[in-house]
Amino acid sequence: MNNRERKIQVVDFPKIPHTIKKYDNFQAPAIKQQKRVKVRRSINRAELIGMESRYIKQATLYSVILLAVSMLKMFSMYSLSDMDIKRVATEKKLAETQREVEALQGTFISNFDLQQVEVKSKELGFIPSEGVQYVDVTN
Repeated sequence: MNNRERKIQVVDFPKIPHTIKKYDNFQAPAIKQQKRVKVRRSINRAELIGMESRYIKQATLYSVILLAVSMLKMFSMYSLSDMDIKRVATEKKLAETQREVEALQGTFISNFDLQQVEVKSKELGFIPSEGVQYVDVTN
């Protein structure tokens, strides 16, 4: 016989009926396993991950403090930038107003005619003094 014929050859086993039933009577009575009832108990999340609750409370407190400080910082930076924008706008308005005032003063002074002022002052009763002397201080 070659290898191929050996592989194809089927082994016939003798049939032995009722063998297990004969010896089944000698076994100890089977104890039925009772069904286990799962009792759900509340599991603390800290116990689930292996941490104590006080550490979780501390971490929560620190994170809340960190968030509050960062929100306060953001609010203060926003307020500061808003005030800076308002300051720049006010300075621009001030510079524009000063330019207008200087322009108005220049036009007022250029319209200021000394002859008209002298005539008007004489009409109002002003008497000019005759003995006016000027002193040269550029020595």
